[in-house]
Amino acid sequence: MNVMVDSFEVAPASMSLFNMLARIFIAILFDLYTRCTSLPKQGHSMAFIQISIAFGAAIITMLVAAVVETVRLSKAHAGAQISILWLVPQYAFEGITLVSAVIGEADFFYSAAAPGLRGLSSSLPVLSRGLGSYISSLLVTIVTSLTTTGGRAGWIAADLNDGHLNYFYLLLAGITTLAFMGFLVLARKFSFPVMRN
Repeated sequence: MNVMVDSFEVAPASMSLFNMLARIFIAILFDLYTRCTSLPKQGHSMAFIQISIAFGAAIITMLVAAVVETVRLSKAHAGAQISILWLVPQYAFEGITLVSAVIGEADFFYSAAAPGLRGLSSSLPVLSRGLGSYISSLLVTIVTSLTTTGGRAGWIAADLNDGHLNYFYLLLAGITTLAFMGFLVLARKFSFPVMRN
């Protein structure tokens, strides 16, 4: 990727700035929204809205990543490079995904738990991320195994110009879409328990 913007060199690590800015922006929006509406009084539906936003942003992140990688591959095969600024949207959407998921999950697990279990339930979002990391590693191993048969470079090649990382991003978008559909089915059937102090 071309890291030059005019005469300024953009350090690849600085791209996380766009992720952080998106996190701050969406956290402020959630705060303003809950202050200006009566959603918290309507059965804790804000947690489901936040988790739905996280799923939507995750799907958009993967689709944007697939498009960017497709463009990058076509330019690379033509001997050209794309600007590093092409990564800004996917970093921003990833930030929106993370904040929406963390806030939504924490709110859900805390509000759905009995008062004596709220401390334990606050650790469940961290546990879900840990499990997600293991599942992600397993998925990469399976995809690499299936796509490197017959001496092919595979989707996740050592040299990205030989692989098809865009296909992997599309696979992730598909898996996330299926998970989102499952979440919507379960969310419709879920009812928050009535707490008695």
